[in-house]
Amino acid sequence: MSAVASPFNPSEQATFDAQVSKVLAQYPADRQSAALIPVLHIAQSVHGWLKPETMDYCGHLVGVPPKRVREVVTFYSMFHLRPVGRTHVQVCVNLSCWLAGSDKLVQTCRDRIGPDQKTPYHGGSLSWAEVECLASCGPGAPAAQINETYKEPLSVAELEKLIDAARK
Repeated sequence: MSAVASPFNPSEQATFDAQVSKVLAQYPADRQSAALIPVLHIAQSVHGWLKPETMDYCGHLVGVPPKRVREVVTFYSMFHLRPVGRTHVQVCVNLSCWLAGSDKLVQTCRDRIGPDQKTPYHGGSLSWAEVECLASCGPGAPAAQINETYKEPLSVAELEKLIDAARK
């Protein structure tokens, strides 16, 4: 496989390399491709989203072709193909959460953050998206994920407080 240029500046590269080397050490040499998702997570933490060149670089590191990397990234809602807000609200809209009131959470996001999903609003501080399942189908419904933190069950009032805090 030919070399792929890094999308990171030297400081970012040092941080990325240190984290990725720990992850890759957990996988046998002939199974490095299994580290794709954790490596993509690390890369996304650098810029907040995955640029095409970042995806190519991550794939190259673990021996996964670009097409397969894009298949993975587009399958999982945790990966972002364009910039999102510094606080990104993901509301579960699967059946259990919907029946428990996630439609009200979605409307709150539209009203208080902005009308379009995965679009940064309020100077880049906030964005939101509907997601299919956050695995809170029981008493945790309705659920949302705020960046990497799960909130379950989440009321409209609690969501409004979280949005207001993120705007500051």
